[in-house]
Amino acid sequence: MKQITEEQVQEAIAYGISEKDARRGYYIACSTYGNGATHIERIDYMNVFYTDKEAAVQAELDGMWDGNANDTFNAQWNEDRTKYNTLTQVMQEYCQAVVKAAQLYAEREQEVVNIIK
Repeated sequence: MKQITEEQVQEAIAYGISEKDARRGYYIACSTYGNGATHIERIDYMNVFYTDKEAAVQAELDGMWDGNANDTFNAQWNEDRTKYNTLTQVMQEYCQAVVKAAQLYAEREQEVVNIIK
């Protein structure tokens, strides 16, 4: 079983999660999926160029590798991009659902505590 590190707890607290919830792992689980989604988004940004020079360098590199292999690679890359984007969206939705479930759980738990008092 994985252990929650003190660093993860402190990171969660910095994002506004209570220490109690952080130690339960509510934030950590979502953080891991969120980081994965962010990395997938970064892959998608590999074809985004901020200057003409960057685009020219990439075009020159692409020009060095012409033919069937390049065409096949680019076709597969574009097909996979759609899948990456879908996966990113699903992971982000999962994170939102986990956070909402954790919040609802904490609220219901507090209600039980209040009833018992």
